[in-house]
Amino acid sequence: MSNKTDASLEINRGGVAVVGPDGAQTQLRPQNYAPAIEPGARLSTVLGPFQLPSVDDAAKINDGAVFELVVPMVLRGTTREYRVHMRAKLKKI
Repeated sequence: MSNKTDASLEINRGGVAVVGPDGAQTQLRPQNYAPAIEPGARLSTVLGPFQLPSVDDAAKINDGAVFELVVPMVLRGTTREYRVHMRAKLKKI
């Protein structure tokens, strides 16, 4: 995540989650912790645990499903949510 603002950006790491197509939320834990992302800085981390079924009908159910990554943050005292939509695609390996 990049902070393109001129103010410090605080991430609520306890609130980071993936929301599934059924509305169920899975809390994610960032691997790295930084109290804030300073203006112009970039933060990169691994989020987990999260895993989709990989075999049989359980995997097929999620093919084409949309998941949403929700990252709550505070900027200039105002709480906001950064949301990213992701579509699952089944691929035979």
